[in-house]
Amino acid sequence: MIFLELLDTEVKYCHDLVQCYEVFAQGLRGIISTSLASQLFLNFEQLILVSTSIANALKQLPPGDVFVEKIDLLRAYVEFCSKQQTALEMLNELEHNNITFRQAYRSCCVKTKGINFSYFLLLPMNRITRYPLIFEKLVKYTDPGDPKRKNLEKAYELLKSLCTEINDVISAMDSSSMLIWAQQHIHCEAIQPPIVFPSSTRKVGPRCLLHSGALQKQLNGKILVALLFNDFLMLTTPVEPIEQLEEFRISKTSELQLNLYKTPLLLENAKVIQSKEMDDCSFEVRSGEFSVILRAPNRNARLFWIAQIEKAINDYHNQCLTVKKSSLSSDISEQGRLFVELVCILNMDAALRLLGTQSILCKFQIGQSSTYADVDMNKKEHLCTTQLPIYKTAYDDFFEVAIFLNRFFSPDLCSSRIAMADLLTAATMHRGPMSKQFDCESGDISNLRPRMLPGWPLISVGATIALFMAFALHHIEEGHVGVYYRVCIFTGIILQIFDAKLKLPFLFFFELSSKHYYYFCSIFLSIN
Repeated sequence: MIFLELLDTEVKYCHDLVQCYEVFAQGLRGIISTSLASQLFLNFEQLILVSTSIANALKQLPPGDVFVEKIDLLRAYVEFCSKQQTALEMLNELEHNNITFRQAYRSCCVKTKGINFSYFLLLPMNRITRYPLIFEKLVKYTDPGDPKRKNLEKAYELLKSLCTEINDVISAMDSSSMLIWAQQHIHCEAIQPPIVFPSSTRKVGPRCLLHSGALQKQLNGKILVALLFNDFLMLTTPVEPIEQLEEFRISKTSELQLNLYKTPLLLENAKVIQSKEMDDCSFEVRSGEFSVILRAPNRNARLFWIAQIEKAINDYHNQCLTVKKSSLSSDISEQGRLFVELVCILNMDAALRLLGTQSILCKFQIGQSSTYADVDMNKKEHLCTTQLPIYKTAYDDFFEVAIFLNRFFSPDLCSSRIAMADLLTAATMHRGPMSKQFDCESGDISNLRPRMLPGWPLISVGATIALFMAFALHHIEEGHVGVYYRVCIFTGIILQIFDAKLKLPFLFFFELSSKHYYYFCSIFLSIN
């Protein structure tokens, strides 16, 4: 019975997609441009082909076999679902603002017995999320000894993973839209350099909005709009008064304008305090020396805010610990380790005085392996040491160095990288100096990042990094000893920033020693 449900609903779903595309795509073809049509109908044709293929295969093969085989085709739903909401918004805009489109569109709806295109746009999402539920039933009612059960279970897991990926993509798209909204609607000129909402955080990856809502300051009843990001909590004041706090919501279509109330509270040293003296709607948030008692519209809202803030704080610290830890566990693909010592950084005084800080953040990365180090510039030498694993795939990766000033909301200063293949080849094949050139971008790479003013002062920064790379390549064979390679790399870095353009020369010295031979080479890298 469940199998018949799967087959029958797939056939009907495929028929609906074909009908939708034939009626609306053909009926509106001469009304809208090719570009608009592609944004409105997305990859409907691809979904029709996928559904047709699945429906035909289900008539001949067990469902588990079909979906295990077709799982790659189902990835077309990831693309569709990620753009579905945009297509719905475009449809609504065209229907309300384009008279010619509206007339042709309504004629198409008559041919589908009054069913509009927005209904058909929702069908693929409903279908892909329906698959795991059907396969859960198929697995449940299939005997454990049945040879078909193995592929049923495999298909069930694959479909669940696909739906999870779709949800993640949709969440990322929603978060991205809200970050752009924040950039356009939150006025926080008091913070310099200015906050770039759709950018990377200092330590926890891309910024995302976790929760938002209206709160009141306990002391004087002042209405605040709070926005919780994955690296800070921002309190703002609305330009226009908010009437109903309990019904207040922020969406990417909100016309609300907000002004910054206080410098955002960093989650790095934030905590939530609940006191018996407070009522059921109040809670306190502390970050550093700043403390504020906030009042939610009701008890449930208070509990939800507390849960969201505490989870964000815990996630922040857990992720910081994860990226700081060097991977010391053994891995069959690990071939060695790159030991890095930051000896000193020169001529940083001017930049640090501008920011009023004596600390910077350094990031070292090879491929997907990365580590961060907080550097106290009051120290004169041996600022930090760390290490990174080198895997079999290291030849295709890059060794990257990034230096961040203590800008919590727009932290980037400079970054550069060199191919590991170049390092390894230089260390093993070249004698004497070797020169290369490559470009280095400064700042966070984002189309929405504000351009620096032409009058931005010249900042000259010099840095010296000593890298000690040890490759432990042990070839354990009977009667032989392992061969141990050690590569010592000395790196000098000079940075120059002017109008967001960065020049970053590197000087590498390699010393490769093995049992009976020595190689010496140097690399000079200049960026023009």
